[in-house]
Amino acid sequence: MTSHLSNFTAIIENSNCLISDHLIPVHLQQFGLVKSIKQICNQIKNQIRFNVRVIGNPDILSKQLSIVIYRIAQELITNVAKHSECTTCTIHLKTSQEYVAFKIHDNGNGMYVPESRMNGIGLLSTIIKVELLNGRIEINAVRGEGMTINIKIPLL
Repeated sequence: MTSHLSNFTAIIENSNCLISDHLIPVHLQQFGLVKSIKQICNQIKNQIRFNVRVIGNPDILSKQLSIVIYRIAQELITNVAKHSECTTCTIHLKTSQEYVAFKIHDNGNGMYVPESRMNGIGLLSTIIKVELLNGRIEINAVRGEGMTINIKIPLL
C-alpha cells in the first residue's frame, strides 16, 4: 500500500510540474523577459515599428512577477496591433530595487473606451492584475495622437 501511495504521489507531483510548465511561456523560461517581449513585437505582422527600451536589470524580478509583466505586455501589444492604427510603438521596461515600471506608447488613433463601455476583458484584466499587486496604472489617450499606458508595481 505504501509503495502505491508513493507512486501516486510521484505521479501527482509530475503532473503539477507539467501543468505549471505549460502556464509559463517557454520563450520566457528560456530567454528571459526582455527577449520575450521583443518576440511578441516581432510576431506582429503589420506595419508597426516597435522600439523596446530597458533600464535596470529585469533579472531581479521574481519568476511570478516576470510572468505577470510578460502577460501584461502581451495583452497591451496585442491591443496596439488590433486597435490603434499606429505606425510606431515604444515600450519602456524599468526595474529598480523598489519597483518595476512598464510603459507603452503608440502614435495611433488615441481612442480609449471608458471601462463601462469595454467589450473585451483584456485591458480590464490588465488593470486588475496591476491593482492586485498594489500597483498603479495610468491610461492617457489623445484622439489622433496616440495612447500611453504607464504601469508601476512595487517590489515586495
